[in-house]
Amino acid sequence: MSTYYGNLQGNRGEATRQGSRTSGIWAAVRSWNGSVRIDMDTDAARPDDPAVTVTVSKGSSAAYGRRVLACYVSDLLTAEELEIVTRPPRE
Repeated sequence: MSTYYGNLQGNRGEATRQGSRTSGIWAAVRSWNGSVRIDMDTDAARPDDPAVTVTVSKGSSAAYGRRVLACYVSDLLTAEELEIVTRPPRE
C-alpha cells in the first residue's frame, strides 16, 4: 500500500501516482505566467505526520522557485489561520 497517492485531471483524462515513505510525492501545476509545486514527504522528526512544502515560481518552470509554505499536514488540518511566508513588495 502506498504512503502517498495523487490525482491529476486535465483535458487528456485523469492520471494517478503513488509515493512511498522514501520517495515522497510531488506535483506541479504550470501556466505561462507561473507555477505551483506541492511536495509531500516523510520527516524523520514526525514520521506519522507528512511534511508539506509549497513552492511558487514565475513562468512555466516548476524546478526552481520560492517556498511559500512549509508545515505538516496536521498543522493544516487544525489551523484557524495560515501564515504564508512572503517577501514584502519591492519599491
